[in-house]
Amino acid sequence: MQLQCNDNAFRQLRHNTRNTLQRIICLIYEAPEFAALPGGAALAEELIGRIRASAELADSFHAVTQPHGGISARLQMLGRNVVRLCSAKRQLIDVRVSVSVDCHGQFADMLVQVAHELIGNAMKHGLRGFSTGAIEISLGQDCNGAVMLAVTDNGRGFASNGPMGEGLRLAGDLAAVYGGQMVLPGAGQTAKVQVSFPAATLMELRND
Repeated sequence: MQLQCNDNAFRQLRHNTRNTLQRIICLIYEAPEFAALPGGAALAEELIGRIRASAELADSFHAVTQPHGGISARLQMLGRNVVRLCSAKRQLIDVRVSVSVDCHGQFADMLVQVAHELIGNAMKHGLRGFSTGAIEISLGQDCNGAVMLAVTDNGRGFASNGPMGEGLRLAGDLAAVYGGQMVLPGAGQTAKVQVSFPAATLMELRND
């Protein structure tokens, strides 16, 4: 009963949020100020694109619009929309997704949430200032059956000086609920952040 109530509350919040975002889009279209300003029309389209990306990003967290798309489709939607939200003007970032293990339910939700933080971290730190770049999101299993989620970017490399940022800490806390452990690269190495989950975790989830 409680889970159903929480799900309905989320659906209602999502519905109200999307209605609000749609109204904001209408206000942008209707505002004469955008048409009067030099470059105003392009700015309006940019704002509308980022608002729509925000709405789709929220959907990818809980597979709302693609309930049968699987974890691969959700990660593709997630990567596309995080990049669209975080990219600078005229910045072109390619997103590549490879998935070789199927995950469902709350475990899949958690994987998407962890990936969200890692992709955002790559955009904010690794690829900031680059006109082009790539982010690779991979999900699979190692030879021992452990589930491995990794996000790699080809930007400036990993900088380990200073304390861990909130995004990485949050990713680690989300993963820890399922026994996940995060492995960070050394300073100056390729920015590949990997999170591993014990093989027993997936076995238990499949038996539930």
